[in-house]
Amino acid sequence: MFRNYLLSTFRFFIRNKGFTLINIIGLALGIVCSVLIFIYVYDELSFDHYHKNADRTYMVCRDGKSEDGEYKSGWTTPPMLPVMLETFPEIETGTRLCLWYSEYIFAYKDKTFAEKYVIGADSTVFDVFTIPFIRGNPKTALSKPNTIVITESIARKYFGDEDPIGKMLQQIDRRDFEITGVVKDQPKNSHFYFDIMFSLITHPNATVTDEGWFNHTYSSYVVLPENYDPANLEAKFDNFVKTYIGPAYAQGSGKSFEWYEEQGFWYKLWLLPLTDVHLSQMIDKKHNTPSFIYILGLIGLFILLIGCINYMNLATALAINRSHEVGIRKVVGAFKRQLIMQYLGESILLSFVALCIGMLMVELIIPYYNVLTGKVLHLNYFSHPFIIPGLLVFAIILGVIAGLYPSVILSSFNPVTVLKGLFINRRGASTSWLRNVLVIFQFTICIVIIIGTFIVFKQMNYIQSQNLGFDKEQMLIVNHPYGLKNNQQLFKQELLKYPEIKQISFADNMPGRHHNEQGHHIKGYPEHKHPAIFVAWGDFDYIKTLGLEIVEGRDFNNKMPTDSFAAIINEETARFCELEDPLSNSFDYSPWPAVDSINYKIIGIVKDFHFYSLHNKIEPWILYPLRDDIKWYCTYAIIKFNTEDVKSVIKLAEDNWEKFAGDYPFEFTFLDEDFKHQYDKDIKAKQIFSVFSVFAIIIACLGLFGLASYTTNQRTREIGIRKAMGSTGIEIMKLFSVQFSKWVLISNIIAWPVAYYFMHKWLNNFAYRINMPWLLYVLAGLIALILALLTVSYHSWSASRKNPADALRYE
Repeated sequence: MFRNYLLSTFRFFIRNKGFTLINIIGLALGIVCSVLIFIYVYDELSFDHYHKNADRTYMVCRDGKSEDGEYKSGWTTPPMLPVMLETFPEIETGTRLCLWYSEYIFAYKDKTFAEKYVIGADSTVFDVFTIPFIRGNPKTALSKPNTIVITESIARKYFGDEDPIGKMLQQIDRRDFEITGVVKDQPKNSHFYFDIMFSLITHPNATVTDEGWFNHTYSSYVVLPENYDPANLEAKFDNFVKTYIGPAYAQGSGKSFEWYEEQGFWYKLWLLPLTDVHLSQMIDKKHNTPSFIYILGLIGLFILLIGCINYMNLATALAINRSHEVGIRKVVGAFKRQLIMQYLGESILLSFVALCIGMLMVELIIPYYNVLTGKVLHLNYFSHPFIIPGLLVFAIILGVIAGLYPSVILSSFNPVTVLKGLFINRRGASTSWLRNVLVIFQFTICIVIIIGTFIVFKQMNYIQSQNLGFDKEQMLIVNHPYGLKNNQQLFKQELLKYPEIKQISFADNMPGRHHNEQGHHIKGYPEHKHPAIFVAWGDFDYIKTLGLEIVEGRDFNNKMPTDSFAAIINEETARFCELEDPLSNSFDYSPWPAVDSINYKIIGIVKDFHFYSLHNKIEPWILYPLRDDIKWYCTYAIIKFNTEDVKSVIKLAEDNWEKFAGDYPFEFTFLDEDFKHQYDKDIKAKQIFSVFSVFAIIIACLGLFGLASYTTNQRTREIGIRKAMGSTGIEIMKLFSVQFSKWVLISNIIAWPVAYYFMHKWLNNFAYRINMPWLLYVLAGLIALILALLTVSYHSWSASRKNPADALRYE
């Protein structure tokens, strides 16, 4: 019997080659999209799962409200975790990380490199996170100051085949570090990454001090016992905050913590599971959000459903052609269950063929997909025992979903009715509504994806074309100019001799890079008021080099010695601090905790500019002048040039760098590229939306093409009669176009509110955003309508060109 079913299936496929091909291609493309999206989503959701204690490790986060507004963050204070470990016995262990990702220069003998991924950690870091050691003792590796653990890649880079344990790696202009451990390279699916990890006890802020309770610079993690409910520990946090943070607040502000709460302010601690940190944006806002991952997963599911709908539509449409086969089988004794199994078998067989083709396409596409997503994704079929069985089960489920309804329809035919030829008018009409609904569903999904793609494109064009308030074009950024040592001014003067160079400034920061937010006290204001302001340090040419506009007061002047203790703010700072006459005010500010506060007088106000991406509203900002006693703050040289010959500018900078910095590595970027990196995840979202919207449209149009072919074949006699009665080819085409157009119009009505809901949520991630013009919705609907009409036009035109005599002899 199985052989009979198999032969029958192959005969049916061969007789209906076009429909079979459409179904296979549609399902294969659906499988390609869903698999590619699945491995991307799986990678995003798998972050930090490889740690042994991942299921009971938590990041300590904080949220609250102050005079500066509400906030939520994964950054905590240095004293918090050590005190927690002493206070709460239920915490098995914990560790702190310093995740600043600053670029440092390290050297060993004649080898000097700039290292980007340098972090600090407590000695207990290896008890919390699974970081396999190759050499060294994890219990003692980071227990002393000035010790580091390096990855095997760094070990090869500096030492080749030598054993690096006990050797000294020099951090240029800072200190020497003893290498106490070598670990395996870290997996990419971790929310933090490092090449070099130094002992946190080396850092001056790591000790427990009263002042440290205001310095939110570390991320803290705790490991709880198995089966312990983290809510029990969270319930104790309020009392912990009042006991330790309350007195520190009172000492610093002169106001009690109770007064703080009476004003409607709060400071709360809570626990975030380690496996949720990556998508939480508690540490790095450049990562995807959970909503993006879930939306992408839904897109993959819906695209796969579109392929299934194609099969269901064509199979139910072809049911009429198979009605006599069903009738005869039932007459000779076939049961309904046997017929369902046969037609489900056809669907599953087709699904297996589509799976094979789809997975071959995945292997061909995935290198380009990795370029698109910026990941290193792959499918290792033999790395996990569930992958190949999972694919087989996936094909079976797909086949069942696609073929269940058609098989039930086919098996339910009444043999007497079918053999009398009465089925076409009854069953054909009763199933056409379902096909219409499925086509509407397909195009609804397509229109939603098209609208989403348009809005992402428009928002990205908007943020990239906005006037940021500073010059970002033709700006060369040379990293770590402290390598010039005492030759910084000589380097600057030498470059300014060339007509290609307009301005040069040394600074600790620039737009697009991380700015420290620190509390500031305005002289003469209540002691408890310490508004948080983002800080930058720059030399006297910083304003001119970036092209910032002075709207009140003046710029720094190197002929005025008092300007070494002056400050320039932006307009938002004046508003935020409620300064009625800003130029008459000054700040009491300490550059670092160990130094007494210095009085900085405000001498100028610059027009607001976007020093962060348009995801963020413009924040309060202040510029302090770089002085000799804090020259180690200088981390960038900003070189403004006025020529299209970029290579010549780089050559000039590099030649003079080698002249004044010797063997110190020359590292550079461009300001416009740096700033653009803030939108990396949005650009990837735009590209991903674009690619999968094209796939969705292709699959939907394939199904519509097959359905249009079937419909025109079924209405051949009607077309012949209409032409015999005088209808023109245009009128025949119009007849079919109206039928398919109304489905697309209904799809628009459903798709527009759905697209508005999801894209409105996405746009809420931007402080500055477009208003989603209604024309985008209309344009998306028109594109879907035009594609649908083009898809069916071939069959309707062919049908309208047939000889009426041939049409009337049909069947």
